[in-house]
Amino acid sequence: MRGYLKPSRTLSVSLVSVLPLLAAYEVGLLLSGATVENHAGLLVKRMIRHLGFNVYAALTAAVSLAFIIALVSKLKGPERDFGGYPLIILEGALYGMMLGPFTDRLLDLWAALATPAGGRGTRFLLYMGAGVWEELVFRFALLGGLLWLSTKAMRGHPAVFGTLAVLLSAFVFAAFHHTGTWAEPLTARVFAFRLLAGGALGAIYLARGLGVCVYTHAFHNFWLLIL
Repeated sequence: MRGYLKPSRTLSVSLVSVLPLLAAYEVGLLLSGATVENHAGLLVKRMIRHLGFNVYAALTAAVSLAFIIALVSKLKGPERDFGGYPLIILEGALYGMMLGPFTDRLLDLWAALATPAGGRGTRFLLYMGAGVWEELVFRFALLGGLLWLSTKAMRGHPAVFGTLAVLLSAFVFAAFHHTGTWAEPLTARVFAFRLLAGGALGAIYLARGLGVCVYTHAFHNFWLLIL
């Protein structure tokens, strides 16, 4: 198991494992002509576009370059022989199945979940995009940034600041779903559901890395769609 658990947490393996899901989502949006997309991804794209076309193109190229570097580093680094990508997807699928019942058992909230606009195909794309973009924004960028700030800049106690970082990122994650064009109606129980789910995803991110976290979120959404 050590041959799987440790390398599957690395950033290069995580990015490589997430790339097919991100590509499938973006290509699916392009081919389907969908008029809606994941709010987190849309927000990031709009923020970049407001900086100007040249900046947007440069940052898009930078993101693409990051994935290419991850691929190259995987081929040249200690993870080059890692073949556990199907296990990352399977692990995420198992966690995704447990994530809903975990929060639902606490709040009895399944019926209160809002259903995104559009048909089943559009919702499938949105759920796929949420797994990628929301984890990149709220876990990788926000939670990762808070952890870096607490350990490097503020030199805080890892356990204490790690817990606070998970809670803060989970709060922002929950609040985000009640803002913007497709905001869900704000109720205490729905907010609490998102808060608990965000905390659980934050814990998975810290324990198992970005790749497993992304697939946990995506498969949790898929189970909501098909069950």
